[in-house]
Amino acid sequence: MRFLVLSHHLPPNYNAGAELYALGQCQWLQSKGHTVQAIAIEDIEASVPKLEARCDIYQEVTVHRLFFDRLNYANPFEVSHDNPEIEKWLAGFLEEFRPDIMLVNACYLFGVGVLRAARQLGIPTVVYLHDFWFLCQRITLMRPDGTLCSGNVNAETCAACISQDKRAHLWADRLSLGQASRTLAAGSKAGFEPFTDLLGGRQKIETLKLRRQRLLRALEEADQVIAPSLYLKKVFEENGFPKDKILYSRYSQDENRLAALVAARERRLTTSPGNLRVGFLGQTKPHKGVHLLVKAFRKINAEGARLSIHGRFDETDKYHRHLKKLAGSDERIKFAGPYHREQLPEILENLDVVVVPSVWLENSPLVIMEAQAAGLPVITTNLGGMAEMVRPEQNGLLFARNDVADLTRQLKRLIDEPGLVRKLAERIPPAKTTGQEYAELMPIFERLAPTARPLSLS
Repeated sequence: MRFLVLSHHLPPNYNAGAELYALGQCQWLQSKGHTVQAIAIEDIEASVPKLEARCDIYQEVTVHRLFFDRLNYANPFEVSHDNPEIEKWLAGFLEEFRPDIMLVNACYLFGVGVLRAARQLGIPTVVYLHDFWFLCQRITLMRPDGTLCSGNVNAETCAACISQDKRAHLWADRLSLGQASRTLAAGSKAGFEPFTDLLGGRQKIETLKLRRQRLLRALEEADQVIAPSLYLKKVFEENGFPKDKILYSRYSQDENRLAALVAARERRLTTSPGNLRVGFLGQTKPHKGVHLLVKAFRKINAEGARLSIHGRFDETDKYHRHLKKLAGSDERIKFAGPYHREQLPEILENLDVVVVPSVWLENSPLVIMEAQAAGLPVITTNLGGMAEMVRPEQNGLLFARNDVADLTRQLKRLIDEPGLVRKLAERIPPAKTTGQEYAELMPIFERLAPTARPLSLS
């Protein structure tokens, strides 16, 4: 079969979970003899007069990377979710490459025009939901003040939320004790039109109404939608998306990488409870909750315990400086810096537990899967898809969102309760393999592209 894989970004410059999943998707399909090409957005602030596509080979995958300057467009906000220039370029690419199926890991940065282009040429599309972009302009369903949103809100409320990202409106909101946002949210319904216009809200509200209608309609017209967590599936269904259109399919682990993680589990040395080795791996950003972990760890009075934070660290970054300040002079805390994925088995081999303290509605974090594959129990937030992946008191522990005291309690249990780490580790279920994942998806691909060569799993 011929596959075209779209992802908002791809390595080597972007290495978050969705990007790594998309790359793994390409590599696995290609390893089974299928023809695969990928398209990714590389730079939206490039110094180019118009859209440019540059092709390279990355880890044996042909990648077409797109460059453009979003400020060249008359309406950057609208183009962020429906870009006619990308749609036109993709239509020409599809005419030439003629894939049997287009696997879309993100419409974010591309816009939903990519789905229209495929549909007009009769090319089946499978959309993977890695986040909430189709419902939320901010992607995360988390407001600037840190509170969570259901997604099932009107455009006025969305406009008020987005406006809080603007420095001028943020100050207006603070000075008015929130009245600015409340007025914007109520503006078109409650007779506050003049103030709404003053805040630039009316146009934003209408654009957001159009955005929601356009995106959900485009998603409904995809041939198949896949969600990696039951929570994500539930949120979209509660927002009116047809239940029979979304398939739940958890992410998987590549067999070769899984073997390396299992080997790390076998090599791990058991440490005494007082020498607990705690690890965080991933993006060191506020929504990942690293600050919560640093605060909680500092409350543990165990001299032999260690916390290693694996991820980019730059002291010119405001949040990273904040983390450094929270750590203070505690020599038990180490900022280990970024790592390559190939280093993951070695890193996990030298840990006893991984903490995933995210404050946003994560769906299916790869780091949880990788830690569990390496035989490590995970402590994570009792939220979203994270809570599905960890069975409390069985193979890991949960703590309340944003609750440092609760996270501290869970960490202390691993020190105070002898054998708890081992007990949790022994109950981690076997990891889902990529072969098992595509055994689930094979009937779908064959149904969507019946004239194509059947998908091989051998």
